[in-house]
Amino acid sequence: MKLKHLLQAYKVNNIEAELKEMDDDREKAGVIIFNDSMSASYLLDDEDIVVSMVMFFNTINTPIGTKTPTITQMIDYTIKIINIIQNTIMLLSNISKKEAN
Repeated sequence: MKLKHLLQAYKVNNIEAELKEMDDDREKAGVIIFNDSMSASYLLDDEDIVVSMVMFFNTINTPIGTKTPTITQMIDYTIKIINIIQNTIMLLSNISKKEAN
């Protein structure tokens, strides 16, 4: 899947994602930022198709203004992480939600 189509698909699936600005337009690797504690690096081929993606996330997200998250906040955040991972698998491999599960 082309990178621009992947970003559009995230938007359709209500997942906020943005590209980190790269210095060189010819760069074939970059970073997608989902939120302050989750991002993904990607590698493109010569046709700007995503051929590899590695996701990075902090499993314990502490909300701004609090010292420790509650169990409910940790569960909600974990659900968001799983949703992003599942949608990425579905989009990049062109499979249904049932197969992704």
